[in-house]
Amino acid sequence: MSTSTPWLSNFFTTSSQLDVDSAALSSLLQNTSLSSTSSELGSSGHFASFVTLVSGLEQSLHNEDPLFLDLDISFNPNRTLIASGASSRVEKATWNSSNFKGKFNKRWGNSVALKFTRYHTDTHRTATNWKHLLSEVRALLHEPIRYHPNIVRLLGISWGATDGMRSNFPALVLELSELGTLAHLQMNESESLSFNIKKKLCWDVAKGISILHACGVVHGDLKHENVLVYPNRDSDATVKYVAKISDFGGYGLLVWRTIIDGKNPYQQLVSNAEPMLESQIYELKSSNELISMILRYIFDNTIQCAPSSRNLVRTIAALQVNKISETEELLENARKKNDEHNELLKNRVLVPGQHGLTQDGLGVYLAQTNATTGDYDYQHAGPGFRPTIRPPPQGEFRFEPLRLKAVLNWKCQTMLIHDLEAAALVDLKGTDKPSAPTQMIPAIAGFHTFKCYCYEFGTKFDSVKACHWLKFTASCDVECLETNLARAWCWRFHKTFNVDLDMDSSETLSWLRWAIDRGHRKCILEGNSILQDLMPGPEVRAFHGKELLDSYRLLSTCGGGVGMPFFVPGKLRRLYHMDDFAALEQDIQAELTFRGVQSVDEIYVNSRGDGLLHMAAALGQLGTLKYLVETHHPNINKANSSREETPLVSACRGGHLACALYLLDLGAIPEGDRFSLERPLWWLSSFKEDEIPRIAARLVMAGASLTFPQSPSEFSTLALSRGQLRSKYVWADYDNFLLLPASPLSRAVMMESLPAVRALLTLGAHPLEGYRDPKLKPNTGLSVCPMVVAAALTHSDILQVLLDHIDSRTARPIRLFSEIKMLEMALDSKVTIGDPMSVDRRVARLGPAYQESLTSTLRILHDREICFQQEDDEPTKQLVAKGSADMLYRLASVGQIDILRILLQLGHPARGYAEVFPIVAAVQSNNEPIFQLLVDYGADPTVLYDFPALRRKRTLLQVLAERPHNTITGIGIAQALLEKGVPVDFVNPGGLDQQESDLIVSRPAFSSAVLRQDFELADLCLKHGANVDLTYVHKANVAKITVLGELVCNPTEKNQDSLQYLLGLEVFPSYIVSPTVGWSVLFHASFFWATTDMQRRILGQMVRMIVAKDIYSSEEVMRYAPHAQVQAIGFPFVLALMGNLEVFTALLDCIPRISQNPHLYFEYEGVKLSLLLRAIIAKFPQLPEHILAANSNLGIANDKTMDNEWMERYKLILYRLEEQQ
Repeated sequence: MSTSTPWLSNFFTTSSQLDVDSAALSSLLQNTSLSSTSSELGSSGHFASFVTLVSGLEQSLHNEDPLFLDLDISFNPNRTLIASGASSRVEKATWNSSNFKGKFNKRWGNSVALKFTRYHTDTHRTATNWKHLLSEVRALLHEPIRYHPNIVRLLGISWGATDGMRSNFPALVLELSELGTLAHLQMNESESLSFNIKKKLCWDVAKGISILHACGVVHGDLKHENVLVYPNRDSDATVKYVAKISDFGGYGLLVWRTIIDGKNPYQQLVSNAEPMLESQIYELKSSNELISMILRYIFDNTIQCAPSSRNLVRTIAALQVNKISETEELLENARKKNDEHNELLKNRVLVPGQHGLTQDGLGVYLAQTNATTGDYDYQHAGPGFRPTIRPPPQGEFRFEPLRLKAVLNWKCQTMLIHDLEAAALVDLKGTDKPSAPTQMIPAIAGFHTFKCYCYEFGTKFDSVKACHWLKFTASCDVECLETNLARAWCWRFHKTFNVDLDMDSSETLSWLRWAIDRGHRKCILEGNSILQDLMPGPEVRAFHGKELLDSYRLLSTCGGGVGMPFFVPGKLRRLYHMDDFAALEQDIQAELTFRGVQSVDEIYVNSRGDGLLHMAAALGQLGTLKYLVETHHPNINKANSSREETPLVSACRGGHLACALYLLDLGAIPEGDRFSLERPLWWLSSFKEDEIPRIAARLVMAGASLTFPQSPSEFSTLALSRGQLRSKYVWADYDNFLLLPASPLSRAVMMESLPAVRALLTLGAHPLEGYRDPKLKPNTGLSVCPMVVAAALTHSDILQVLLDHIDSRTARPIRLFSEIKMLEMALDSKVTIGDPMSVDRRVARLGPAYQESLTSTLRILHDREICFQQEDDEPTKQLVAKGSADMLYRLASVGQIDILRILLQLGHPARGYAEVFPIVAAVQSNNEPIFQLLVDYGADPTVLYDFPALRRKRTLLQVLAERPHNTITGIGIAQALLEKGVPVDFVNPGGLDQQESDLIVSRPAFSSAVLRQDFELADLCLKHGANVDLTYVHKANVAKITVLGELVCNPTEKNQDSLQYLLGLEVFPSYIVSPTVGWSVLFHASFFWATTDMQRRILGQMVRMIVAKDIYSSEEVMRYAPHAQVQAIGFPFVLALMGNLEVFTALLDCIPRISQNPHLYFEYEGVKLSLLLRAIIAKFPQLPEHILAANSNLGIANDKTMDNEWMERYKLILYRLEEQQ
């Protein structure tokens, strides 16, 4: 490993080797760029850092499947342990991949591997585990590693998979190997694998190690058990296996062990246990006991004491060939490829901002689209090719509350906002740089906290706190996107929410000037408003007015019209004297000589690849523009390198009319470059109001199109830009409007320029362009339609102008879309990137008018639609009613109370329609204000609500108790429901026969509250008379059970907390948990077959908690059994025959009389249990019928693995019995 590589990583940490030596681990971490002390992570919020950094990495995947998995993607709780170590464990699980929103969900099958990080109460250990997990995810998401054919693929990150655990660490969802590890494959094969197969598998591993090392990643724990084997997807391949590295070590020992069929090499070849000298190792490798020169060659390049003597490249070559003599040819070919690759990079003409398709880019794209079985090898040219590749990126702190609400439960949400607040208040000791890359700077943390209060993420909506954190962010003395937005919005949000902005007006103006400099045009009007209303005296107003004007000039010139430092002197490759032609000419000649070029067209003034014409047009310097054209005769249509923008685009974006007209007079193409992501006509809003009609008419007269580009190449280029946030080039573009496909008119609507809208309408632009265009994709194309954009952005004044324009050209009004349809398009992000209806976006766009504009927009659409609905037939009316109910339900679910209130005021019924009930959504999200609003408008909280999909009716109290884990806590709605007479113990209505009733899962509210650890709600139910022993159906075709019984057959850490709650009640639950079949709680627990370490541990602890109470450990309970024969034999005796080691051990350990009197409990009619177990063990593998029947009852397949599990359990039970006797 080169010491120059700054990014190192301990990849997976399943192995205990990295946990045993904590000093060595700490030392290693000190050498990584991810290292920081636990106090740093604790203060800056390691949980928040992990979530936001991985969100940024997820965004970098672009067209890939989502990385964070929603909570509704469930994993079967009956899992199988695959591997376990000191820091993590891996389990096999089935998942409902049909809910997986990715494009290639079928590729991964029904089973996956879940990797869990172990929970620790020690804060230092927790911080270290977060660092390890982040390092692992970073490496697995790095393109050269992610798509490599010999690295296990990370499918997702899930907190839903950890449901039931106390840990806040997510599970990593990895592709599963049904063939198991390399060790498993070799130990379970009846015959030794052929040499070619062994060699191929070792070659696969070597290639995986090679790509890791090239990226600066150290595995740290490579061994047989960390190599997984998969079927080869290449049907023509000679070897039907592919090896992939999982838990990131000595590679040479792995080769050695593979060749000798997975056995320990030292035990296999050395009889003594003494350490071997280097000479002895060499003698052993060269002996006849190893089978070929190829092996000796491999060992010579791997198993060496001195790291400098090891050569992975030669090892890969040797594993790829059949003769040693062929290795040099292979290596020489790779060297030639390296030389060609390096020469290509060296001779490439570096044009600033230039971009294009590379071989790696194409390879990754094909892998992402599954066109190449999802794989791409950056080192495809052979061993030694590209020994150094860029390391995994640090990533950006990205926070998307709406997205994360579906991913994180409420506890994690509150933890994240707590971490953000803590990180915001960290003292960076006078510097804006954190002490570690994983530490979030206060400005970013403060802005994300502001968003939490806007989106009700981990907290309730609080305008005062939102404004506080926005002001905090604006006060941070650091240049970043978050600070710029905060300074632009601070005055606007405080005024909107009527929160006092406790600061001097001049300081407020300084923030607005800062924002104007950086592209926030709305701040110009706000600054003038403050100037006129709050600034005293004409002299003071004149002074600040001049500063505002200077900021606007800077925006329109050096800021390129968008507030980015395109032409700021510090960003130029050379300083050009644009006002002095003689000096400018000297600058030009100096640059031509320095760059070795001949033409002004080959001069690039900045990193974007803008030319001198772009700069002159952007600065609005007509004289300079004329001088350059007349003196140097440049190509006036030459596009820049980064975005293919012509000088005409630069002139229009800056609002420089004279420059734009001059270029048009010279014959500049009015559409700009055919591959440009911008068009001159899209920037009418940059011109003064009286200039807009003139420049618009001139552009159209010259040939500029009033419609969205129609040629296939142009359309595809623009459509692709919608989802590529990497292309974002304007910080002030919070809504990402500049990334959307657009028509000139829809862009004018986005820029809120009513003069531009009127000018374009006069010239013939159509307000409904693209609304029903079959060429436009429904999920990308609606941003082209001006009418839809105006409605979705709630620009009611522009919307009315567009409607009036349409109506003036038709004999009667035409039907467009209702307010419900508009909200669907907006909330589905079919018009914009993200939700345009969120509070922060609406206030950022509209300020204090955000509510009034919303109301006006919805009323305009509603009143227009009502005229047409009167003529609808009955089926259409039913569809309309269903759509209305669906929207109210959706708004209640996402907490959009202001939109919901307006719809109710417009007459949409709060009671819902058919099977859609908005009040159910309010209760499921535990949103008390929305619940009360719906009740006020006529929704009935006391009736039974029918859920046909669940084949049951439920009270709203039951709905509340079963609500998702990502909803807010609190019992306000529950109190209101109980006060209104909703029954506390309702299970199911009458009218069902016994067989049908047994199929319908239905829990009372108290039981559901206990199962989801909502003890506040459970206490409230008890206060209103809830029956602790009420039985219910918890699983179809299973006898009814009490909540105590359901807990013990689902041993999880959180259910252990629920059990502790139940056992802490004044009146203990009955030990009979299923009266219909007569099962006691212990008998029920004995039927649970634990398959993972955690289940075994928790089951034993839960039984110990139960029998610690005298009521559950009495002789009556020990002798109790549902059948007379079992009762005669005795429960402990039967328990041992059932093989439930966890329950059996708990009884022995916690009930002294059982262990002290074994003859009373472990003998029946003269037959000792110990002798019976010995006989069963002696006859193995032949098993008694009762074991086979028990397996069948438990749903356990009778295979070799399970038979061995039975025997191991019997042996351990026998050992405990004999120990007692």
